Amino acid sequence: MFANGSTAEHVRTWESIFTADVAGTIMRDALLPSGSWSVNGTSSWTAAHRSYSLTVTTNPALHYNASCTDAPRFDAGKITAVVTRGSETMTVTIEFTACGVYNVTRS
Repeated sequence: MFANGSTAEHVRTWESIFTADVAGTIMRDALLPSGSWSVNGTSSWTAAHRSYSLTVTTNPALHYNASCTDAPRFDAGKITAVVTRGSETMTVTIEFTACGVYNVTRS
């Protein structure tokens, strides 16, 4: 509850899975090895008469390239975010095509 007595709610369900390209290469206190990363989930916020929601999917999964020197270190995959604010919806897609190279589209 906020100081003015109003309340807000945030509900979320997320799944994030990283799978190393070479099994057994994820080590404690070491740099992350190359591998695929999938993120899928939803979040929704409600406060007073305002509502927002976010849905994120990766299809195909993002591929993290540990040897890439350009940020972000993805060289393949696509992440899509659908954002809804009240009755307005926007989709943002980021598609990775090479090491640190990506295209962003909004619709």
